[in-house]
Amino acid sequence: LSQPGLVESDQIEKKILEISDRHQDWIFVIKLHPNQDLDENIYVTENVYKTKDIDLKALLYLCDVAITKDSTTGLEAVLIGKPLINILLSETRLDYSEYGISVKITDLEDLDKIICECVGSDSMTLKRLKNGQKNMRNHKNAAANIADVIRNEMIKNMK
Repeated sequence: LSQPGLVESDQIEKKILEISDRHQDWIFVIKLHPNQDLDENIYVTENVYKTKDIDLKALLYLCDVAITKDSTTGLEAVLIGKPLINILLSETRLDYSEYGISVKITDLEDLDKIICECVGSDSMTLKRLKNGQKNMRNHKNAAANIADVIRNEMIKNMK
């Protein structure tokens, strides 16, 4: 979730705390970017843990849904079949929703609802994401699909 220079981090963390209060049976892990400072790993609440030192791959395999702005971690989550939520409150270089592999949120008030849709096994949102992931991971074209995403984003950023 957290990335250097992400000015919305405090807003997003506050919203996650609100949501965690309503969903006591959910556990949120706020994984900081390796370049960010955190003196010690902490439980912000009983079901919100903030850390910098955790195995990212293990965390991705254990999570039910991944949330990011434009980190490549989002692409890693998609490749292992996890629903991805992009929080895009400001300008970004990478919008995974353009590729059908994430749900884009531009208003934090939608976050709770979208998380519920991403973990709801019969939701249209989850079915749409699974279809996008299937297209992205097409075994014959997986590397080319990923290269296309990266190439397209580089071209957009050069303009």
